[in-house]
Amino acid sequence: MTALRPNYSLKSLLSVLQLLLELALVVFFIVYGLLHWSSISTAFVQLSPLWLLTCGLLYSAMHFFAVLATASLLRSLGCPRPYGMLFVIHIRRLPAKYLPGGIWHAVGRGADLVKDGIPIRRIGQLVGIEQLLAIWWSGFLGFVFAGLAFNGRIGRVASMIAMCWLIISLLALVWVRVRPGWRYLVEAVSAPEIVLAYVAGWICLAAGFTLYIWHGVDMLSSPLQVAASYLVSWMIGAIAFFAPQGIGVFEISMARALGQSGSLQADIIWFIGSYRLLVLTADLAIWGGGCAWFRVIRVR
Repeated sequence: MTALRPNYSLKSLLSVLQLLLELALVVFFIVYGLLHWSSISTAFVQLSPLWLLTCGLLYSAMHFFAVLATASLLRSLGCPRPYGMLFVIHIRRLPAKYLPGGIWHAVGRGADLVKDGIPIRRIGQLVGIEQLLAIWWSGFLGFVFAGLAFNGRIGRVASMIAMCWLIISLLALVWVRVRPGWRYLVEAVSAPEIVLAYVAGWICLAAGFTLYIWHGVDMLSSPLQVAASYLVSWMIGAIAFFAPQGIGVFEISMARALGQSGSLQADIIWFIGSYRLLVLTADLAIWGGGCAWFRVIRVR
């Protein structure tokens, strides 16, 4: 019998484990909600439709900044494309975010860009840089906010991590800049449009989630502490390769960061996890509205 190549067997096993974990978490989410609805429903009573709409709009604003980042990166990679075209591709591929694996939105966008003539090598560089920048900016901003929001040891440690994070990254960029053929990377990640896109995008995401938590749960922490915890927890979820879209890892990290324990922590985890339903609704709304608008103006 011919043995499977290690790389293919490992990738297949990881994909299966990711899918099983995603399904298990969804089942747990549904079952826990049904069994404990009487205790967790009180949080939703405090969330008015106006606040939910505001959270959804703040989240949706992120898409405009995400496309701005893509346009800037492609320009730095020598493959400029119009913002409008990239926006259409981004919106049309939104449903792919929710396919098992968590990578299909990027894959779909990449396939469309390849059809438009961009080399596959550049697409790989684009997707890799986008993911690294998302992790870097969420972590850096999260630790900066934590340094401002928390007092005592937590605040000092967070400030020190943010400073080390920045210094190490700057030294890495200086080293990369002198490497033959890698200068484009420094230009790509340091362009003003990139800084604006990621800072504004993460502020919108953190603000939407903070409003959701702040008005749904009686928290002792300040809004800035919730925003800082969100950004750092998202970073932890993003680097957890075994959890598609950080499902489970983000929720648990966020609940721990908010200092909840015991049975209340399980309710908080469920409430945090339910935010994904709001995100799904917002994505479907902007996808449906965008596709209808593209049809009206006859975008191909």
